[in-house]
Amino acid sequence: SYNHHPRFVGRVHHHHHRMEKTRAHNLRSLAQRLQGTQRNLDDEQRRLITDIIDNANVLCTLWDDDWKDLGRDNKKSLVFSSSDDGGGGDPFNGSLMKRLVAEHDWSATEFGPRDTWCTTLRSAVDMVLDCRFPMVLFWEKHLSVIYNDSYIPIFGNKHPWVLGRTCHEAWGEVMPVVQPMFDQVFQGKATWSENSILLLERFGYIEEAYFTWSYSPIRYPEDGRVAGVLTPITETTERVLAERRIKVLKELGDFGTSTRSVDAACAGIEQVLTAPSNNADLPFALVYMARSYIEDDSGGGGENDTNNDKLVYKLAVTSGLEAGTPVAPSIVAINQTEDSIFWPIHSVLESNETTVIDQPQEKLNAFLERSGNAPVPLPGGLWPEPPRYVVLMPLTINTTSSSSDQIQAGVVIFGVNPRRALDEQYSNFLQLLTRQMSSIISAAMAYEAEKKQVEALAALDRAKTAFFSNVSHEFRTPLTLMLGPLEDALRSIDPPLHPAHQGKLELVYRNSLRLLKLVNSLLDFSRLEAKRTQAHFRRCDLFRATADLVSMFQTAIEKAGLELIVDIGGVNRNDADDQQRHAAGATTGNNDADDGNNDEGIYVDLDMWEKIVSNLLSNAFKYTVEGRIFVSLHKIYLAPSSSSSTSTSTALSPSLPRPPHHSHPHPHPHARPTHVQLVVRDTGVGIPEQSLSHVFERFYRVEGVHGRSYEGTGIGLALTLELAKLHGGTASVASVAGEGSTFTVTLPLGNRHLPQEHVHDDMTSSSSSSQQQQGASTRDATRISLLGNAYVAEASRWMDDDVDDNSSNHHHHHHTLETAKIDDLVDT
Repeated sequence: SYNHHPRFVGRVHHHHHRMEKTRAHNLRSLAQRLQGTQRNLDDEQRRLITDIIDNANVLCTLWDDDWKDLGRDNKKSLVFSSSDDGGGGDPFNGSLMKRLVAEHDWSATEFGPRDTWCTTLRSAVDMVLDCRFPMVLFWEKHLSVIYNDSYIPIFGNKHPWVLGRTCHEAWGEVMPVVQPMFDQVFQGKATWSENSILLLERFGYIEEAYFTWSYSPIRYPEDGRVAGVLTPITETTERVLAERRIKVLKELGDFGTSTRSVDAACAGIEQVLTAPSNNADLPFALVYMARSYIEDDSGGGGENDTNNDKLVYKLAVTSGLEAGTPVAPSIVAINQTEDSIFWPIHSVLESNETTVIDQPQEKLNAFLERSGNAPVPLPGGLWPEPPRYVVLMPLTINTTSSSSDQIQAGVVIFGVNPRRALDEQYSNFLQLLTRQMSSIISAAMAYEAEKKQVEALAALDRAKTAFFSNVSHEFRTPLTLMLGPLEDALRSIDPPLHPAHQGKLELVYRNSLRLLKLVNSLLDFSRLEAKRTQAHFRRCDLFRATADLVSMFQTAIEKAGLELIVDIGGVNRNDADDQQRHAAGATTGNNDADDGNNDEGIYVDLDMWEKIVSNLLSNAFKYTVEGRIFVSLHKIYLAPSSSSSTSTSTALSPSLPRPPHHSHPHPHPHARPTHVQLVVRDTGVGIPEQSLSHVFERFYRVEGVHGRSYEGTGIGLALTLELAKLHGGTASVASVAGEGSTFTVTLPLGNRHLPQEHVHDDMTSSSSSSQQQQGASTRDATRISLLGNAYVAEASRWMDDDVDDNSSNHHHHHHTLETAKIDDLVDT
């Protein structure tokens, strides 16, 4: 049934004839080789070989004639290994090259007539045509070409003209590169080339292309001679170009992250574009930007910048071309005629679309000739010929973080690689490059705008600080002049003041002190912010000075019904005997006390320390209605990780006096203290958790917290933190709402951490007399008593307001109005 099926009859006959013909030719070839190589044959053997050759010649002649007849009757069988067409009626299975090979006139080629092809050639051709990977066969020394369907794109426009021609005809432009490889193959050695460049002429121009291929020898089975070269090949042009272009984009992106000005951004873009490794796809580039964006003195952003008749574009980036030449003018005015500038910048700005110029060199030469200028060759990057295309793209920048808010800022001009087509991949690369430039310039402009805003705010802040400083000085001078006569009048006993006048003058005096305290706080804070604070760090007996300062608040605190617990250098201020001994200058046997023999003395600015202690004590008294206030001051040991920390805020119940976290007053017998630590703890209203991180911010007031007074500026704790930092220390808070708060100030011992020009050693000599030390302590106590009066007076007023509130609501209302007026004046 197979032999009689109409679809297979011709194919079976074709296959049978080919096998018999091949056997006849092989038999003749074998006999001829025996006849030519065997020298020791007898006469009988020679006669038999001659008979075999004669009969083989007859068989070959018969089969050759039959083969020609079969070929004329059934051309579809000329493909040597045609397979089943699958019932589709196409014996070549859709293969164009199988059809072309079957129909080609091979007699006019180096291959010769098809019926003379040897088995090795036929097998090689079958293998090439059946392979779906790009493959080409170069046959014998003349390197005649047969290739498959997948290889057609590699030949480009040369297909199908190259079929059957020699390699010199097909790839003459690359023969200087590949001929040594062919010579190596015919010596029996295969070759391998990966991502190698070949300059091909397959689309009407010299093209930069990259391939990976192997040259492998095909041998005759009879003697092992190399019959041809089998070449599997794949084009890697797109991958090589993609990697090269991604490198340019990456370099541009890496640089763009560090730009801080538009000028720096343009300089960085130019640096990347002019790099020798990047000019393959960017032979030249020009970036024109509106002058208002790159010159600060041009009034950028003004109303005139939107007027196209006056808008001027400046050359911001140039690569490959000399700036200031007719082909790259430094300035382009929007109202210039087309005859005065070669690049169609105007049309790109008007249409806001990409424009492509083909054959730009010819058009440029004509333009230069009309304008009377000498010809200027456009650079081709790696290649000697000029670009075949130039691309102009609009440059837009983002005015906000939203990509939709874009404005037109200029035009980018790119020269195209003359040996590459301006295909979709190339166009996408240029678009990405333009967007990258836009992003870099937009980021630089945003940074400049933010910098200007910050500078404006800083200038405003400096003006505000100077204003507060000047106003504070102006307030403090009349207040000081007022307080002197008031103190004299209140101390006057001859004649004594009338009781009614005495109360009024005391009210004036207390509010004057309070106003003086507010003015001094504003002045101190303005000096700190302006970096004009001049500290004077002196070695002192900080424990004695702090104890004297705390004692000034004791009467007001106890009068308010609160308990004051003091633990300063081992002195318990609740013990009357200890108080008397301390007042008399007696020692307490305390190891914390600075006796002048400790190498790590305590250096502070006493004026600033007084403000720190007074702010914390008055704050504790203000927000503690009942319970106790605990004050401690000790030398402690802090681990290096703890001592280097900045101010922190944590929630910690302050109900019991205890040392703060990470402090070790006595870690081991030989450990020496590293810091001195002040702790002020109260059982007041506490601070809500959400407010803990803000309590040291200036002008911050905790909402919903009730104390003895609602007054205040919100700079006391901020001032405390800044003063602690000025001493190289820290300030922290721990609080639980409804239970109380703990404020901790920690200062390093010694003076190595302080600016030495502000350090003054009043107690530097170990042989200083105790009388000198006591004199220094007396001076410190006198100074502190003067500075602390304002804080104590304000605390006393809060207590008096509580008493007045219980006795007379009307008087309290009147008094509140008075203080409110003062607050309004200071806050304003």
